[in-house]
Amino acid sequence: MGRDASAQQSAKLATHRTDLQGPRIELVVDGEPHPFCARNRLLRESGRFWRGYRLEHVRIPPRGTLERVSAPDHLLFFVAAGTCDIRFRTDMPDARRRLSLGSFCFVSRGYEFERLSWKGSRAEAIVVAIRDIGADPNPIDAFGRTDALFDVYIGVQDARVATLLELMRSEIESGCPTGTAYGEALSLALASRVASLCASAPGADRRIAPLSSRQLARTTEHIGKNLSEPLTIERLAAVANISPFHFARCFKQTTGMTPHQFVIRERVGRARKMLASTDLPIGDIALSLGFASQSHFADVYRKITGRTPRHDRSSS
Repeated sequence: MGRDASAQQSAKLATHRTDLQGPRIELVVDGEPHPFCARNRLLRESGRFWRGYRLEHVRIPPRGTLERVSAPDHLLFFVAAGTCDIRFRTDMPDARRRLSLGSFCFVSRGYEFERLSWKGSRAEAIVVAIRDIGADPNPIDAFGRTDALFDVYIGVQDARVATLLELMRSEIESGCPTGTAYGEALSLALASRVASLCASAPGADRRIAPLSSRQLARTTEHIGKNLSEPLTIERLAAVANISPFHFARCFKQTTGMTPHQFVIRERVGRARKMLASTDLPIGDIALSLGFASQSHFADVYRKITGRTPRHDRSSS
């Protein structure tokens, strides 16, 4: 092996060691965070070069059981090798599924299994944590059918998802030579495809109770006072004193909007008042209301009002 080839191989191995030491995809098990298959990871994304969704390639233990398990992010679980039989319990009777090569599961952020057990046969999986990239919401939260976002979809087969995951895995494995924009583009394409599939899949038929008037008042007051800060579902759920999973469902049942949609509309409404009543620069208004930039603010403002901030400022 030549000197250049040897150096490249050493760099690749060093990159993989870095990958295996970076941030982990986590589950919440019985109220405590736990890394996903920490001892069985085959590949993990590089924090230095990869700017897409966090991805891990793991070997699934032959069998196991978890109690009260959920995830802080939307999770995509794709069977890359072997098969895996699972049994799970939520708020319905136990269900069983066989996951074969090429099938995937989508589990919404905060969705809790009372009990989850599995038995695998040489099973490997690619696991992706779908979250926001920068200040922009991920496509599942932004564009997916909102009443589909609070369920679990198990055993879905889709060639596009398989192709996108293979492209992501290959890019990571080779050290991300194509650049950060490519990783972001693949990640957003994956989330958009999953959102589309979930939108067309039947959701579970469940009766959802609305928030109480006191819970709604506390939540909306907190939003109004903190528009400049990150207003995550976890934060708002804590204000309402219920779990993030149930808060998201109950909030939409009560208001007709997801928490993210409600927060965005509140920010735009506050911005309209500030444009009319103050001389603050538009960029300062944008940043004071939690938008990533003036251009991001202008795009969101136009989508909701049909006008630009500059137009409303000049006509006030």
